[in-house]
Amino acid sequence: MKDSRFTFRKLFGKIHLWLGLISGIIIFFVCLSGTIFTFRFELDKAMYPSLYYVTVPEKGERFPLDSIKAIYEKKYDASLTDITIPAKESRLLELTLRSNTIDSTYSCKVNPYTGAFVENRRTAGDEFLNFIYNLHTNLLFGNRLGEGIVGVSTIIFLIMIISGLVLWYRKKLSNIHKGLVFKKTGNWKRIIYDLHNILGFYTSIVLIVIALTGLTYTFSSFDEFVKDLLIDKETTAATTANTAVNADSTKREVLPLSAFVKEANAVLNFRGDLIIFMPADSGENVKARRFKSGFFATYAPDKIVIDPYSAKLTSIEKFSDYSFNEKIKRLFYQLHAGSIFGTFTKIIYCIICLIATSLPLTGTIIWWNKNFRKKKKQNLV
Repeated sequence: MKDSRFTFRKLFGKIHLWLGLISGIIIFFVCLSGTIFTFRFELDKAMYPSLYYVTVPEKGERFPLDSIKAIYEKKYDASLTDITIPAKESRLLELTLRSNTIDSTYSCKVNPYTGAFVENRRTAGDEFLNFIYNLHTNLLFGNRLGEGIVGVSTIIFLIMIISGLVLWYRKKLSNIHKGLVFKKTGNWKRIIYDLHNILGFYTSIVLIVIALTGLTYTFSSFDEFVKDLLIDKETTAATTANTAVNADSTKREVLPLSAFVKEANAVLNFRGDLIIFMPADSGENVKARRFKSGFFATYAPDKIVIDPYSAKLTSIEKFSDYSFNEKIKRLFYQLHAGSIFGTFTKIIYCIICLIATSLPLTGTIIWWNKNFRKKKKQNLV
């Protein structure tokens, strides 16, 4: 006889079931597209290697940076705003320039050994990545409607994870192992149940982090709330002080780009991609940031400010010096996208997102087996 008594476990079971059936297809597509988008840069490099890499000549002599700056400023009648100098010798330089005559910017990639312009040719691969991005963020419905649907579905997904943990929990400690280890002798129904139950438990913490950080990109009020919660007044004050204008504007000419690169390499003396930001006017400093490279590297830069007239260090901000709250705030995107510890966490996130993609499928199969297959057997009898 079926037990009709009310229990919170039954309530959470109903919540988990019906929210899953309602939002399952949306969660499936959002998680699947997120899995692919985790490696968007790697996919882009694989599809368009000529836009990222160049053959290093035998002598390995690089074209002078100051000459590259002069050539492209003249070509576009523009001023260099920033240049990215990758750590890998085979990578192309990336330049951004601001027009001197119209309200426009130019982005270009340059061979660091010849100074030659590399044409940006993108076709179906670029369209595919844009499709995946829009599928993940707005389900191809457009910004406002689609983002709202994704945002609500993310809240539902968060509730499902929590309710799933409640259902996973065993009152008797002796039965905990059943929710941690796959049953070796189970039939296909048991395998599906374990795939949903056990894999859901192991991935739950990371999925909660992905869901919470994802909500900050959909709901601005939630984003502001989280940032206010994590704000560190001392760090904020120090950052403001470090980025204050210190340039001696009585001197007229800004030093060559190569002088700032030399100072940045001396101060930020570790391997990684370097970005130099040139001043927009005489009242601004030169800024530089370097991202550590490596399989386990944290995707967070150390930053410095350089006087444009002396090329001397004005201030430095090391990511390692930030408070825990400030580090979390600055790594929100990385926490969501999986790049927080470089390629290592990207692989982990990719696996977890694939598991998340499977959860609506395994959950639906479990529900079908419990309801429709039983009814079918009863009808046959």
